[in-house]
Amino acid sequence: MSRAFDVPCTDRRVRRTRHAIHSAFRALVARDGFRNITVSALAREANIDRKTFYLHYRGLDDLMAEEIRQIADQVAAALMPVSKGSAMAVNLRETLERVADLFLADREFFRSVFAEAPLDRVVEALVPAIRSRVIAQGVLPAFRDTAALDNLIRFYVGGVGAVFFHWFLGEDGGRDIDGMVDDVRRLVGEERFFSLE
Repeated sequence: MSRAFDVPCTDRRVRRTRHAIHSAFRALVARDGFRNITVSALAREANIDRKTFYLHYRGLDDLMAEEIRQIADQVAAALMPVSKGSAMAVNLRETLERVADLFLADREFFRSVFAEAPLDRVVEALVPAIRSRVIAQGVLPAFRDTAALDNLIRFYVGGVGAVFFHWFLGEDGGRDIDGMVDDVRRLVGEERFFSLE
């Protein structure tokens, strides 16, 4: 018998069930944290039975991996630099505002995820998604060495991510993004975060 996780999500019932599972998962992570979720609790929250969950996912780690891939793709889109001739330019304000919009749309879920996930794991989850976008868009045509490109991505995402996580998880609750961006700009010196010649 073919399992639903091997079937493309074109069937409306499959999409509806997966949406219910993902919504329930986010609600439980926001409330209880990932480590405290069980398949039984998730099935109750999604209004499905355990057997239905296992038709779609091999387990909670499989569901989390899919959620991370989706988030990584959204974050990668927000973090994408723009090509300026032979340089890569990043508008720090616009980049952080795009990422903030994404995370503030489901604040409690992301607060819980960031509280449990170390920054290096988040960065490593983002590297493949950003690399594929950089290569597809030809932003850095000079980079033939994937390892060097991955290190550049780690540098960029690690720095932006550290500042962003501090702001997002901080006491102000992620409210004053303009103040945070202005602080970083003063330290960096300009809106273009870095460029490569």
